Amino acid sequence: MPSLNESEKSRNTASESKTENGEQTVTVFDLATEIEQSLQQVIEDVKGNDREFQEQFESIQKRLKSFGK
Repeated sequence: MPSLNESEKSRNTASESKTENGEQTVTVFDLATEIEQSLQQVIEDVKGNDREFQEQFESIQKRLKSFGK
């Protein structure tokens, strides 16, 4: 039965990247964190593009209405 220290040590190493034999080991948690950060950036970019599109759309609508008068 593993001791508390061994269990704690295994949890710590499971959540960190480590280098063994000159190669970096990437954990699932590392990948999940990177994916989450990438998705957050994509969401921010999409929201920014949406705001810009909405502003341009409203500007075009105003110009079209002015031609109709």
